[in-house]
Order: sequence, then structure tokens, then C-alpha cells
Amino acid sequence: MDPGSSGADTFFAPAERSDPESLARLAALAVTNPAIEIVLEAVGGYLMVLDQHLQVLAANRELLSALGLQSGDRLTGQRPGEALGCIHAQTGPGGCGTSLHCRHCGAVLAILAAQASDQPATGECTLARRDGERVVCSQYRVKITPLPLGGQTVLACVLQDITAVRRREFLERVFKHDARNLLEGLQGWSDQLREEKHTQAAQNEVRLV
Repeated sequence: MDPGSSGADTFFAPAERSDPESLARLAALAVTNPAIEIVLEAVGGYLMVLDQHLQVLAANRELLSALGLQSGDRLTGQRPGEALGCIHAQTGPGGCGTSLHCRHCGAVLAILAAQASDQPATGECTLARRDGERVVCSQYRVKITPLPLGGQTVLACVLQDITAVRRREFLERVFKHDARNLLEGLQGWSDQLREEKHTQAAQNEVRLV
């Protein structure tokens, strides 16, 4: 099903997945490919290598450590939102990328753009996940880079956590807004005092006359 269409299996990105044998074969090729190994070791942030159906073939140590995993075997075949616990991946009829919310996900949009152009694509996404009874949101800068592997094109998906940066920017905007309102209030108060002094001075002059 084409992106943007709706149906029983997707409301956005295609829901089709690789058959288990093809997936396992490509995943084994990915983890033994020297170029992919270098990418997995060299790139900071969370890195996943995805097949054409957006399923994980390999992941770097930083991501595995964050998820408490010793190897990437449990991630193989999952999509990024499923691997990271996005709550919207659970609501899509075909998993990550197929819910109505996915239409606005910067990661899915960047992946589809990279696939369409066969060129790197970037974006930002907010990922909501459950932490006990709470829903916790994290923000990521996303870069998708197409790579050749075994006669196919796979995608290096890098997620850089920018939650702290965006929170600081938000607080700075709030501070500047509050400071501006305070200064405007002080200016108004000062103008009012000045006007009252002028009025009082004029009244005094009238009484002296």
C-alpha cells in the first residue's frame, strides 16, 4: 500500500515486512560486513541498520546498552519505534510507521524521503514511551543514510537525543517571554509614576498661584 493511503494494514507507511529467511540472511550479512561494522562502531547516538521494509538488521552498542540488551538478536525484524517502545507503534495496524500519528513522525518521514531519493535525509521526532504508569517523551534528531549491502540498499538510521537541548530552548523562550512582560510592566509602572508626579507638580503650582 502506498504511503499516505489508509487500509486494514496501514494508515501511512507500507506495512509489508520481509519474510523471516530473507531477513535473517540480510541481518547475518549486515553484522559481518566490514563497512557496516565500521559504521556501527564509529557513529555516536542510537544507530540501527534497516532493510527496505524498515526492519532492524543490526544495532550499535550504545542502543543495545540503553535497552539493556547484550546482543541485537532480539531487535532483528523490529522497526525503530517498536525497538524503542513508541506507544504509537502499538496502535498502528501494521506496527511502527502505520498509525495515524506516524504521518507526523519525523523519523518515518526521513526514512521515506531517503528511500524515495536514495540520498541522506534528516528530521526530528518526538518518541513517547511508557515508563510504568507514566508516558515519557524524548526528542531525537534523525539522519537516514542509504548504504549498499548484498545488492540491496539498506538504511543507516541514526538518532541523536536532543531532549535536553529542546527543553533548555523552551525554558529560555519562557524566561525571555516572562522577562519581557516584567520589563513592560515595570516600564508601565514607571510611566504611571512619572505622570502622577507631573500631575502633582501641576496641582502644587496651581495652589501656589
